[in-house]
Amino acid sequence: MKYAAAETRRILRDRFARYLPVTQNGAALPSQGALLRDELLLKLLLNLRPVLESDAGRARVSYDAALAKNLGERSFDEAIADGWFRIVWGRVAAELRPKVGDGMKG
Repeated sequence: MKYAAAETRRILRDRFARYLPVTQNGAALPSQGALLRDELLLKLLLNLRPVLESDAGRARVSYDAALAKNLGERSFDEAIADGWFRIVWGRVAAELRPKVGDGMKG
C-alpha cells in the first residue's frame, strides 16, 4: 500500500470534524464606556511595576510583623534553618511537602 498525504489529510479532517466538534464563539465587543486608547494602555503596561510578595525582603517584613502578634513561633531565620521554606533566587519558596511534627515551637 502506498502512502498518500492528501488522502490521509482528508481522512483525518473528516474524523476530527466528526469526533471533535468546534464551537464558534464570536468576539466579545467591549462596551463603549470601557474603551481605552491604545496609547494609554501601552503607557500603563510600560510603567507597570509588579510587587512580588515572595521577595525575600518583603516576606521577612511581613513574617516579622505577624511574628510580633504570635510570640513563641520560629523567627524567619529559624524557619529557614528548620526547612519550612527557603530562599531561591531572592524569593521565598515553600516546600512542596512541609514538615509534619513539631509544628509549633515551645
